[in-house]
Amino acid sequence: MKIDRGFWFFVVGTTMLSLVLGLGAHALALPPPSFTRPILWGMAIVTIIIFLLLKKVKSNVPTGKNFALITYYMLSIFAKFILAGISVFLILRLDVPGSRANIIFFMVCYATFTVVEIGGLLLVRTNETH
Repeated sequence: MKIDRGFWFFVVGTTMLSLVLGLGAHALALPPPSFTRPILWGMAIVTIIIFLLLKKVKSNVPTGKNFALITYYMLSIFAKFILAGISVFLILRLDVPGSRANIIFFMVCYATFTVVEIGGLLLVRTNETH
């Protein structure tokens, strides 16, 4: 059984990033945002799912034909954007007094995990082994 080191590197990196963001939220905000854990779990899971889907698409696309890979990535970003809008709406409705801290934390996580996804896209795109 072959171990996909790129995948595990990505999962460990995403997990470490989640821990750093969570610790930062607890260190910088007293009290920390009430939705810290759900935001981190949701962003990390969505980021890993997008990475897995990109790896699957890459394995089905001939070498040098990255248009399909980029198209699927853009579709995943659109779906993530829709889910983010729903999440922000729910956060605003469920915790009105803490909504400012939650939304700021959400936006920081959204931007950070999007950068990680772009890194994952580049990792998948430049990796020629399937």
